[in-house]
Amino acid sequence: AADSGAGANGQTKDNGSAFSSGFDKGFNESFAKGAKDSCVKSAVTGGAAAATAESYCSCFVEQLAPLPVKEKMNLKPDSEAVKNADKTCKAKLQ
Repeated sequence: AADSGAGANGQTKDNGSAFSSGFDKGFNESFAKGAKDSCVKSAVTGGAAAATAESYCSCFVEQLAPLPVKEKMNLKPDSEAVKNADKTCKAKLQ
């Protein structure tokens, strides 16, 4: 009986963590696509060539990918992560 109780507790925990990791995965995929699409649109509207915008924005999204979901949810244009990604990706275009 103790074993089945432990199994149920373990399962409950796994379901919570599965939900959390499922949410994180979905959020990260959505964030990457949304951030890149928005970035490319903004760059092209600002006069960048489409290929340049694509390269820069792919780099930019890759730079932000390792951030925790909570941090991505609260990103501001003037945050260190955004500034660092911008600097790194602009340097790669040179």
